[in-house]
Amino acid sequence: MDSGEPLRLLEAARLYGEQCVKIAHDLPRRSPAGLRRQLAKAAQAVSDLLAEGLGRETAAEKIRYCLMSKGELEESQNQLRRCVRLDLINEKTFYRSWNLAVVVCRMEDGLIAHLRKET
Repeated sequence: MDSGEPLRLLEAARLYGEQCVKIAHDLPRRSPAGLRRQLAKAAQAVSDLLAEGLGRETAAEKIRYCLMSKGELEESQNQLRRCVRLDLINEKTFYRSWNLAVVVCRMEDGLIAHLRKET
């Protein structure tokens, strides 16, 4: 893993969070209560937790925050699924964010594997 990889991961996670915030903002009024807030909060937490973890000293701490970030990613993906299944967003909007979430997940897996080799 090269030294720029964590920064690319962090930037991809930020972009994912921004996309989800826009989706949440544009959801129709008929959306289930709390869906906007849950989607935006979970998606933004992905990059927040990564940033906090990258600032930690030990590999074990970094891994812990990466795993929490992955949990928030899964939660936000669940909210995206809910949005598309309820016809609150179209498939193009869904897949644009979904595909970025898959990339972020794979990058996180790579970072975690690299950090585990350090421990």
